[in-house]
Amino acid sequence: MVIGELKDMFFSFLYRFFAFICQLIDFIKSIFYMLVGITPVRVNGEETDILTYMMNFDTVKRAFLLIFLVGFILLVVFTIVALIKVKYQEKQSWRSVLEKTSKSFLVMLIIPFCLMAGILLTNAVMSSVNAAMTPGNVPNPTIGGEFLATIGDNCYTGSEPKDEAIAKFVSGEYDYKDLDLIKRYFDIERMNYLIGILGGLVMLIMFVLSSITFVQRVFDIVLLYLISPITASTI
Repeated sequence: MVIGELKDMFFSFLYRFFAFICQLIDFIKSIFYMLVGITPVRVNGEETDILTYMMNFDTVKRAFLLIFLVGFILLVVFTIVALIKVKYQEKQSWRSVLEKTSKSFLVMLIIPFCLMAGILLTNAVMSSVNAAMTPGNVPNPTIGGEFLATIGDNCYTGSEPKDEAIAKFVSGEYDYKDLDLIKRYFDIERMNYLIGILGGLVMLIMFVLSSITFVQRVFDIVLLYLISPITASTI
């Protein structure tokens, strides 16, 4: 009896540790989905993605307009300098200088529209990829539920059909963190904790690193967006 209780405590601890890792993964996953634009965020009662919100932030708009004005002034200065050089360079004409000036000004104008179109396209592609990789008809599956379906596939002991029960754990209808509920459906002593814990740790690290990368992506895009008028003015 004592040995049985010790075994139950040990495997209960293993499952709680596994569930804790999965809970962290699901939390990081929700952040990751918001960063890549799959899950919208609610700001002032409106749903949008983080990158679009950053681009439409008042401070960013004012900074872009100021830098756009600086870029336009630089474009005029560069054009005047180039026109002066035309007098001393036979290979270049004033018409080619004005063509390049027009091209630079056009690029400065279309950059914001191209960027917003690119953001919308990227969000649509990421949402489509996520929908294609979603198992079954589950709209927002939990990582913990999917891991549970893997490590508990051969130790199901529930009374209802296994596929239906596992689908409820994957969808979040059944809480995979509820140990008492798990014990009613699975034999926790026969679960493959090696795959569950090691695989969970690997996925957790991947989601953390990916989230950090996409945070950097947001700031990189905003920074490149702000300095784009000056870059375009040098054409």
